[in-house]
Amino acid sequence: MENDGKANCTKVLNREDWTASSLPFQLSVAALKEEIDIVVDLIPQVKNIGFELSNFRQWPVFRFIKDNAEFNDALEKNYGERLSKAPRVLEEAKAPDVGELTMH
Repeated sequence: MENDGKANCTKVLNREDWTASSLPFQLSVAALKEEIDIVVDLIPQVKNIGFELSNFRQWPVFRFIKDNAEFNDALEKNYGERLSKAPRVLEEAKAPDVGELTMH
C-alpha cells in the first residue's frame, strides 16, 4: 500500500474498536494495517471456525501482505500452503577445482 494510502487507511481503522468484531473481520483489519503479528496470531483461530485458504487468495485485504514471509509461514503451518513461493536459498557459488580447468 502506498504511504499516503496506508496512513489514511490506518487512521480510519484506528477510529474504531474492532475487538468485538468477528475473527475474520479482525483479521481483515490487521491485514489492512499490516499488523503481521496479529494476523499470524489470528490465522489458527480463523481456521478453527472454518475460514478457508481460498479466502486469503480471494479477499483483496490480503493483497498487501501476500508476500510477507511470516504471513506465508503461518499459512503453510496451518493450511499446508503459501500464497507466495517460499524463498529459495541460493547455493554458494563455488570456484571450480583446479583439476576441472583445462586450457585450450
